[in-house]
Amino acid sequence: MSAELLTTEQLAKRLRVSTMTIRRWKKERRIPYKHIGPRLIRFDPREVAEALVRDAEEITRQHYGSLLWQSVSGILDDWLDPVMDEYDKVYGRKAQAR
Repeated sequence: MSAELLTTEQLAKRLRVSTMTIRRWKKERRIPYKHIGPRLIRFDPREVAEALVRDAEEITRQHYGSLLWQSVSGILDDWLDPVMDEYDKVYGRKAQAR
């Protein structure tokens, strides 16, 4: 834990986002926070940075995984269409794609 703990406003200013964004991320448990008192919350900037990096990595993995599947799916479709057309010519009926 770093010695410096930030308020919601300080963290928002440092990350260049609104205080509402910080509150939403806190509520969604996307960033860690510490209860200093019953209503007093502070953020460790190092822990927040680590959490945001992990979140960004997961989003990137999900996004590029989806794009990769779209590419593979397109390649398979391009390959499969002539194969199915040839099947239709040979057997005289429409092929059933799996």
